[in-house]
Amino acid sequence: MRLFVALMLSDAFRASIINTQAALRKCGIKGTYTAPDSLHVTLAFIGEQKSPSAANDALKQVSFSPFEISAGPLGYFRSSSIIWQGLEDNGNIVMLAEKVRTALQRSGVPFDGKPAVPHITLIRRASSFDAEKIAVPTETMTVERIDLMRSDVISGRRVYTSLFYRKAES
Repeated sequence: MRLFVALMLSDAFRASIINTQAALRKCGIKGTYTAPDSLHVTLAFIGEQKSPSAANDALKQVSFSPFEISAGPLGYFRSSSIIWQGLEDNGNIVMLAEKVRTALQRSGVPFDGKPAVPHITLIRRASSFDAEKIAVPTETMTVERIDLMRSDVISGRRVYTSLFYRKAES
């Protein structure tokens, strides 16, 4: 099974991101738009595992306090033609990603070691990118949990399922 650790979005935050995607469509940008129920922030990509138990055990070791995030500027990964929504968080997402990755490493769970770049993928294989025409949402949310997610392809569509979550400590 394919696994990753993520921050899932609140309904209000997701709605603001969906509005941004609609604005990108209205500007004529074509590509593969991320489905609303698949919008998330990846903290660590684990990849193929036979069982989620070691990753579950690792996440049980991660402690963090709730923190606020808000939408930042749009960005573009030119090498992969991905348009993404940036996030403002005072470095909290990167710090949390490091805690998650340290716990995974201690538990012997392999993961993609690319640096954490806090973002939400909006469009893959985007036909173009012109951020000046798009208004960035002002929505904020409180991060109160992290999820171990399973990724499956069902009827040609990627579907994410939460297998375990770890709540923030107040």
